[in-house]
Amino acid sequence: MAAEAVTTRGGKDDTADDTSSEEADYEDFNINPPSDKLRSRVLPSGGSSSFASAPVWQIDEKLYVVVPGQASPARPYTVKSILSDRRYTLEDAGGKELASPVDEDDLVEYTG
Repeated sequence: MAAEAVTTRGGKDDTADDTSSEEADYEDFNINPPSDKLRSRVLPSGGSSSFASAPVWQIDEKLYVVVPGQASPARPYTVKSILSDRRYTLEDAGGKELASPVDEDDLVEYTG
């Protein structure tokens, strides 16, 4: 029985026994390349602190909270604790803690 004709991607008719140059190129391809050939998308952390730099504000420092749409801050708050994600817990003069932490970008220096 004669070998059956096979159509390849190039449109050529080859016999099933023949190895085309296209198939030889695929044999050189390594589906699992060495790990040193791959690039990582995650960069290692430079230090043990989760702040990229030192916190701007310190504990017991008085600050104003900036509220969008409000002309001036209502009253100062004191930094009670510094969280790892550039957020701060604050308390008012009476010692009452704010309900949620405040981002570092929403705080300004107390000038009173």
